Amino acid sequence: MLNEKKIRDGLDRHLAPLSASPDRRMRIRAAIAAEKQENTPMKRKWTATLVFALIAVMLTASIAIAEHFNLFSFFGTHDERYAAIAPEATLSITEPARLEHPYLGSVRAAIDSAYYDGLTLNLAYRIENSRHVEAYTPTSAEIASMQKTDAWPIGLAGNEPGIDIYEKYNVALENGTPFGYRQYSVYLSDHTVTDDGIDIPPYATWEDYDENGDYCELREFEMPLPDALKNRDTLRIAIALHQQETRIWFDGKDCYISYSSDQVGKTEATIPRTKDGVQIMLGRGAIGTAACTAKAEISKLAAVVTFSCDKPLNAFLAAPPEGTAATDTWVEFALYDENGTAYRLHGSFSPDERTEATLAFLGTGELPEKLKLYIYTAWEGAEEPNMDDMEYIELAISKNQ
Repeated sequence: MLNEKKIRDGLDRHLAPLSASPDRRMRIRAAIAAEKQENTPMKRKWTATLVFALIAVMLTASIAIAEHFNLFSFFGTHDERYAAIAPEATLSITEPARLEHPYLGSVRAAIDSAYYDGLTLNLAYRIENSRHVEAYTPTSAEIASMQKTDAWPIGLAGNEPGIDIYEKYNVALENGTPFGYRQYSVYLSDHTVTDDGIDIPPYATWEDYDENGDYCELREFEMPLPDALKNRDTLRIAIALHQQETRIWFDGKDCYISYSSDQVGKTEATIPRTKDGVQIMLGRGAIGTAACTAKAEISKLAAVVTFSCDKPLNAFLAAPPEGTAATDTWVEFALYDENGTAYRLHGSFSPDERTEATLAFLGTGELPEKLKLYIYTAWEGAEEPNMDDMEYIELAISKNQ
């Protein structure tokens, strides 16, 4: 069962230094909220058990990242979608960012694996020696320069650096005794930028530490990708590397924080587009009294469905019970493949006068032969419908893109 408080606590610690980026906080918290939905395989924190073999960096030659040795395989132990595509998560070139730090030592940040199919982009990276933590007692002058913040206990993960210091901090919060720590860290920006300056919109991130204590992150991007990025043979991307010093002090009652950061480099990669990674599926049918059509662009990690009908949605979809607030009512789209595997929907809207809508779903790790699309009205407190009794649109493969 998801421990929301533990995850929130960990987020506040990891994201406190990123307070200048509220959008990143919102995206990550939104991803965690989505975990409550059914068919959500991933968790925000895990204890890593896999043994990793690092892939040698080749700056001038093409490399293929082997199955079971990249971070897609690592995260795939908790999300079978990534396990399924790990052999295809290849890079043409990867150039790491390197830094010699007085407390962290030799830092190396590199994009380990990526999957780009023209519809979506997903990548994973590792940072070696990403953090150093030590106990810290500030002077009165230093305290005066710090900002007061909430005193949240820290969610702990077994392999992350500094866990002994964080445990002492949690005990201090619980007992109301003074304690502080200073954290030196490096991290990659949440801006992933192409070589021609396009900032690719992120959707969510998942993080973990491997058995060596190296920071690992899986990053998903909005789907579909912007039109300018859909039909490229390769994506050339860069992510800036930052170093940061963070100071936390709990005086027994109140908590204070200060931090400073600056850019110290960047990591780059060239990602080839997966051949025949997107297939087109078409279908038509009747939903109630409306004639409807659907077109789907499907890849292994994303599905974008455009649905249209000859009547407004609110003219043929069932109305909610009388007295149901409009804000508690929405149009539900459910998508299943021929094996009954559900695609997870992103976004919703109220039943209104529109006759067309485009929906984005997470892929399943496989390309389907057929799809069933259900459209119906849902509301707070409604029971899940019996799909066997419902009308649907069946989509079949039209062509590969």
